[in-house]
Amino acid sequence: MDVSFVETMRGTLQTSAGVASVVEFDVVAEAHSLGRFLLDGRSELRGLLRAPAWADETPARGTLRISPAELEYRVEFTGRNGQAYVLEGRKHPSLLKPVASMTQMHTVLRDASGATVAEGAMHFDLRELASFLASWLPVGRWAQRSLDAKRRAVERLGLTGAR
Repeated sequence: MDVSFVETMRGTLQTSAGVASVVEFDVVAEAHSLGRFLLDGRSELRGLLRAPAWADETPARGTLRISPAELEYRVEFTGRNGQAYVLEGRKHPSLLKPVASMTQMHTVLRDASGATVAEGAMHFDLRELASFLASWLPVGRWAQRSLDAKRRAVERLGLTGAR
C-alpha cells in the first residue's frame, strides 16, 4: 500500500552577505509501502520550489528521512543560472515543544560542491493543517493532483522557454 502526503514549508534564507530571500516548497512525500515508511523512515519527495534569489517556481525532487530524533528534508533543484542546489532542512521532534518542533526547521541551501549559499528557517503554517491531514487520506488525492498539475505547468514553461 502506497503512503503519501502533501506538505508546504515557507521561510527566509540569508546569504553570508546578509541578503535575505524567501523560500517555499510544496512537496508530495511518497513511500511505496506502509512498512517501508514506518520501518525505514524514508520517502521520496517531488514537487515545486520557489526561491526568487536562485530559482523561479521550479520542479524539485528529494528525500525525507524520518527517525524519532529528526526529520531530515533534502530537496534538489536547478537554479535559473543552470546550477544544481540542495535545500536541507531538519526538524527535531520534542515532547516538550511538540507544535514548534514539528512546524519549524533550520534550513541550509548548498550549491553542487556542498558550499553553503544561504541559511535560515522554514515553517509549516498551522492554518494548512486540515489540508495536510486530508492529504494522508485516499480522498485527499486532490491535493496531489493539484500539485502535479502545477508541476506540469512549470515544466511546460521550461520547455517553451516562456517566463
